[in-house]
Amino acid sequence: GLIYCEGSHIPKAANISVYSRDVKPQELAEVYERLLMDHGIHFDESSGGSVVWDIEDANLTITVRAMKEPAAWRTPYLKTYPAGRIYSFPPPTLVKGFYGTLLGSTHKKTFSGYAYALAEGGRHTSQKAVMGSVAWLLGERSNNAIPPGRRRPRIAKTLNKHLLTPRSERELLEDSWTPDDTVWRDASVLGPRLMRNLYLLQEGYKQQFP
Repeated sequence: GLIYCEGSHIPKAANISVYSRDVKPQELAEVYERLLMDHGIHFDESSGGSVVWDIEDANLTITVRAMKEPAAWRTPYLKTYPAGRIYSFPPPTLVKGFYGTLLGSTHKKTFSGYAYALAEGGRHTSQKAVMGSVAWLLGERSNNAIPPGRRRPRIAKTLNKHLLTPRSERELLEDSWTPDDTVWRDASVLGPRLMRNLYLLQEGYKQQFP
Protein backbone atom coordinates (compact mmCIF):
# COMPACT_ATOMS: atom_id res chain seq x y z
CA GLY A 1 0.00 0.00 0.00
CA LEU A 2 0.93 3.67 0.07
CA ILE A 3 1.76 6.07 2.86
CA TYR A 4 0.47 9.58 2.17
CA CYS A 5 1.70 13.03 3.07
CA GLU A 6 -0.23 14.35 6.03
CA GLY A 7 -3.55 15.86 5.08
CA SER A 8 -3.24 15.07 1.37
CA HIS A 9 -3.64 12.37 -1.25
CA ILE A 10 -0.01 12.66 -2.40
CA PRO A 11 2.04 9.51 -1.64
CA LYS A 12 5.33 9.76 0.22
CA ALA A 13 6.23 6.06 0.53
CA ALA A 14 5.30 2.62 -0.78
CA ASN A 15 4.83 -0.29 1.62
CA ILE A 16 5.13 -3.89 0.44
CA SER A 17 4.38 -6.70 2.88
CA VAL A 18 5.57 -10.27 2.33
CA TYR A 19 3.96 -13.11 4.29
CA SER A 20 5.38 -16.14 2.51
CA ARG A 21 8.91 -17.23 1.67
CA ASP A 22 7.57 -18.46 -1.67
CA VAL A 23 7.21 -14.89 -3.00
CA LYS A 24 9.87 -14.53 -5.69
CA PRO A 25 11.91 -11.31 -6.15
CA GLN A 26 10.50 -10.85 -9.66
CA GLU A 27 6.93 -11.16 -8.35
CA LEU A 28 7.57 -8.56 -5.67
CA ALA A 29 9.15 -6.20 -8.20
CA GLU A 30 6.08 -6.51 -10.43
CA VAL A 31 3.75 -5.74 -7.52
CA TYR A 32 5.86 -2.69 -6.63
CA GLU A 33 5.92 -1.42 -10.23
CA ARG A 34 2.17 -1.91 -10.63
CA LEU A 35 1.55 -0.04 -7.37
CA LEU A 36 3.54 2.94 -8.62
CA MET A 37 1.94 2.94 -12.06
CA ASP A 38 -1.59 2.64 -10.68
CA HIS A 39 -1.05 5.83 -8.66
CA GLY A 40 0.86 7.84 -11.24
CA ILE A 41 4.21 7.62 -9.43
CA HIS A 42 7.32 7.69 -11.60
CA PHE A 43 10.62 5.91 -10.98
CA ASP A 44 14.09 6.40 -12.38
CA GLU A 45 16.94 3.93 -12.82
CA SER A 46 19.49 6.44 -11.54
CA SER A 47 17.53 8.46 -9.01
CA GLY A 48 18.21 8.48 -5.29
CA GLY A 49 15.86 7.28 -2.60
CA SER A 50 15.70 4.90 0.33
CA VAL A 51 14.64 1.33 1.02
CA VAL A 52 14.14 0.18 4.60
CA TRP A 53 12.74 -3.03 6.00
CA ASP A 54 11.22 -4.47 9.13
CA ILE A 55 10.19 -7.97 10.10
CA GLU A 56 7.48 -8.48 12.68
CA ASP A 57 4.72 -11.04 13.32
CA ALA A 58 6.20 -13.37 10.69
CA ASN A 59 5.99 -10.91 7.83
CA LEU A 60 8.55 -8.75 6.09
CA THR A 61 7.66 -5.14 5.28
CA ILE A 62 9.71 -3.15 2.78
CA THR A 63 9.21 0.63 2.68
CA VAL A 64 10.42 2.55 -0.37
CA ARG A 65 10.76 6.34 -0.58
CA ALA A 66 11.91 8.90 -3.13
CA MET A 67 14.96 11.08 -2.51
CA LYS A 68 12.72 13.93 -1.41
CA GLU A 69 9.11 14.34 -0.34
CA PRO A 70 6.98 17.21 -1.65
CA ALA A 71 7.04 20.18 0.72
CA ALA A 72 4.21 20.14 3.24
CA TRP A 73 2.95 23.57 2.13
CA ARG A 74 2.77 22.37 -1.46
CA THR A 75 0.92 19.06 -1.13
CA PRO A 76 -2.58 20.53 -0.62
CA TYR A 77 -2.29 22.21 -4.03
CA LEU A 78 -1.07 19.15 -5.94
CA LYS A 79 -3.58 17.18 -7.98
CA THR A 80 -1.13 14.47 -9.05
CA TYR A 81 2.24 13.18 -7.93
CA PRO A 82 4.89 15.82 -8.82
CA ALA A 83 7.37 15.41 -11.65
CA GLY A 84 11.14 15.70 -11.24
CA ARG A 85 13.97 13.27 -10.57
CA ILE A 86 14.19 14.17 -6.88
CA TYR A 87 10.64 12.82 -6.51
CA SER A 88 11.33 9.65 -8.49
CA PHE A 89 11.07 6.40 -6.56
CA PRO A 90 13.81 3.76 -6.74
CA PRO A 91 13.33 1.41 -9.73
CA PRO A 92 11.73 -2.05 -9.47
CA THR A 93 15.04 -3.68 -10.41
CA LEU A 94 16.65 -2.22 -7.28
CA VAL A 95 13.78 -3.33 -5.06
CA LYS A 96 13.95 -6.78 -6.65
CA GLY A 97 17.65 -7.15 -5.85
CA PHE A 98 17.20 -5.72 -2.37
CA TYR A 99 14.43 -8.17 -1.55
CA GLY A 100 16.38 -11.09 -2.98
CA THR A 101 19.30 -10.27 -0.69
CA LEU A 102 17.01 -9.93 2.33
CA LEU A 103 15.28 -13.19 1.55
CA GLY A 104 18.53 -15.12 1.57
CA SER A 105 18.02 -18.84 1.98
CA THR A 106 16.22 -21.27 4.25
CA HIS A 107 19.26 -23.47 4.77
CA LYS A 108 19.04 -24.81 8.32
CA LYS A 109 22.75 -24.29 9.01
CA THR A 110 23.21 -20.79 7.61
CA PHE A 111 19.94 -18.89 8.03
CA SER A 112 21.52 -16.30 5.76
CA GLY A 113 18.37 -14.28 5.21
CA TYR A 114 14.87 -13.56 6.43
CA ALA A 115 13.26 -16.43 4.52
CA TYR A 116 13.41 -18.74 7.53
CA ALA A 117 11.24 -16.29 9.50
CA LEU A 118 8.48 -16.15 6.90
CA ALA A 119 5.65 -18.64 6.66
CA GLU A 120 5.68 -21.45 4.15
CA GLY A 121 3.51 -20.96 1.10
CA GLY A 122 0.18 -22.61 0.44
CA ARG A 123 -3.36 -21.38 0.44
CA HIS A 124 -5.89 -22.05 3.16
CA THR A 125 -9.36 -23.21 2.20
CA SER A 126 -12.12 -20.79 3.12
CA GLN A 127 -13.24 -23.09 5.94
CA LYS A 128 -9.74 -23.37 7.40
CA ALA A 129 -9.22 -19.63 7.06
CA VAL A 130 -12.41 -18.90 9.00
CA MET A 131 -11.71 -21.56 11.63
CA GLY A 132 -8.11 -20.45 12.19
CA SER A 133 -9.00 -16.76 12.31
CA VAL A 134 -11.87 -17.25 14.76
CA ALA A 135 -9.72 -19.51 16.94
CA TRP A 136 -7.09 -16.77 17.08
CA LEU A 137 -9.72 -14.15 17.98
CA LEU A 138 -10.94 -16.46 20.76
CA GLY A 139 -7.47 -16.54 22.29
CA GLU A 140 -5.41 -19.16 20.44
CA ARG A 141 -2.12 -17.25 20.59
CA SER A 142 1.40 -18.27 21.54
CA ASN A 143 1.68 -15.43 24.07
CA ASN A 144 -1.55 -16.40 25.85
CA ALA A 145 -0.87 -16.97 29.55
CA ILE A 146 -3.52 -19.71 29.61
CA PRO A 147 -1.86 -23.05 28.70
CA PRO A 148 -3.10 -24.95 25.61
CA GLY A 149 -4.56 -27.73 27.73
CA ARG A 150 -7.01 -25.26 29.25
CA ARG A 151 -7.71 -22.79 26.45
CA ARG A 152 -8.05 -25.16 23.47
CA PRO A 153 -10.95 -27.26 24.83
CA ARG A 154 -12.80 -24.02 25.60
CA ILE A 155 -12.11 -22.63 22.12
CA ALA A 156 -13.07 -25.97 20.55
CA LYS A 157 -16.42 -25.91 22.35
CA THR A 158 -17.18 -22.44 20.98
CA LEU A 159 -16.13 -23.39 17.44
CA ASN A 160 -18.28 -26.52 17.59
CA LYS A 161 -21.33 -24.64 18.80
CA HIS A 162 -21.22 -21.71 16.41
CA LEU A 163 -19.40 -23.00 13.31
CA LEU A 164 -19.13 -26.77 13.01
CA THR A 165 -22.34 -28.20 14.48
CA PRO A 166 -24.69 -25.91 12.49
CA ARG A 167 -22.94 -27.04 9.29
CA SER A 168 -22.80 -30.73 10.28
CA GLU A 169 -19.00 -30.64 10.05
CA ARG A 170 -16.63 -32.86 12.02
CA GLU A 171 -16.42 -31.43 15.52
CA LEU A 172 -13.29 -30.76 17.55
CA LEU A 173 -12.60 -32.60 20.79
CA GLU A 174 -13.93 -30.62 23.75
CA ASP A 175 -12.50 -32.56 26.70
CA SER A 176 -8.93 -32.53 25.37
CA TRP A 177 -7.00 -31.47 22.27
CA THR A 178 -4.74 -33.10 19.72
CA PRO A 179 -2.05 -31.62 17.46
CA ASP A 180 -3.75 -33.43 14.57
CA ASP A 181 -6.42 -30.71 14.55
CA THR A 182 -4.89 -28.24 12.10
CA VAL A 183 -7.02 -25.38 13.43
CA TRP A 184 -4.32 -24.62 16.03
CA ARG A 185 -1.57 -24.39 13.43
CA ASP A 186 -3.81 -22.36 11.13
CA ALA A 187 -4.49 -19.91 13.97
CA SER A 188 -0.77 -19.32 14.53
CA VAL A 189 -0.25 -18.56 10.83
CA LEU A 190 -3.41 -16.57 10.13
CA GLY A 191 -3.57 -14.64 13.39
CA PRO A 192 -0.76 -12.17 12.66
CA ARG A 193 -2.13 -11.59 9.16
CA LEU A 194 -5.59 -10.93 10.55
CA MET A 195 -4.16 -8.53 13.11
CA ARG A 196 -2.32 -6.63 10.41
CA ASN A 197 -5.39 -6.49 8.16
CA LEU A 198 -7.49 -5.15 11.02
CA TYR A 199 -4.84 -2.51 11.63
CA LEU A 200 -4.74 -1.50 7.96
CA LEU A 201 -8.53 -1.37 7.88
CA GLN A 202 -8.53 0.91 10.91
CA GLU A 203 -5.87 3.18 9.41
CA GLY A 204 -7.73 3.32 6.11
CA TYR A 205 -10.92 4.28 7.93
CA LYS A 206 -9.04 7.08 9.71
CA GLN A 207 -7.78 8.45 6.38
CA GLN A 208 -11.22 8.19 4.79
CA PHE A 209 -13.03 9.75 7.75
CA PRO A 210 -10.48 11.93 9.62
